[in-house]
Amino acid sequence: MLVTIILLIAAAVVIGGIVWAVVGDIGISDMKKYGCWVSNGFRSSNIAFKMVLPSACDIFNVEHPVDMKELASMMKDSWWMYGKGDWDYGAGNSETMVFYFSVAEDIDVLQFISYLYATSGGKPVDNPSNSDYTYLEKGSRGRTICTGKQIHGTGGAGERPVLKKLDGEGRPRYYYIMFWDDAEILGQGAEYGDKIVIAGKPNLKQEGVYYCFSLVDQTQLLQIPYGGDRKFIANRIAGALGL
Repeated sequence: MLVTIILLIAAAVVIGGIVWAVVGDIGISDMKKYGCWVSNGFRSSNIAFKMVLPSACDIFNVEHPVDMKELASMMKDSWWMYGKGDWDYGAGNSETMVFYFSVAEDIDVLQFISYLYATSGGKPVDNPSNSDYTYLEKGSRGRTICTGKQIHGTGGAGERPVLKKLDGEGRPRYYYIMFWDDAEILGQGAEYGDKIVIAGKPNLKQEGVYYCFSLVDQTQLLQIPYGGDRKFIANRIAGALGL
């Protein structure tokens, strides 16, 4: 039965992808995103699928430096591929690297958030409810847009976060878009909600903390500490069971 289910899933992915490619003139990159979205949907729908189905997702290495419009598109793609805050992928909080990229020019993160609030697909919006910012904030509790500690100057929340084009030696600086899954266990335990994080390191253990932004008051930042060790996960399970 399990083999049959897996084969049916594979057939659905292939057939759906072919139809989408023919009808919509979709490129290879978009096909990879579609496959990632499909596999994540199946894996999040059933605990057995989580255990036996491999992820079809890959890291997107963006070879050219990106501007704010492209960065916004990458964040929306990441949010969509991983379920827009509605899917869980395991018993504990987890992170997944989605994009690896550099920037075409220095990007002030607070200005970028204002850009997200005012545009959709790079075009101005009359109603903020139609903006990229609103799209990213829907579906998850709390604040969805976050940055890593390494982006905040010396590493403190008080520093203005900036994505630098070059490092201290004049070489291109690289960043990551991470999907942070705040998994529920038996309907409990999702303290923060899922997040999309622009990070300077490929995981929270190296980053130290994530800061998540409030559009209204940028001085009030939600901090997500590292908690990926076994003791943390065990405590979450015990809390969900009321132990």
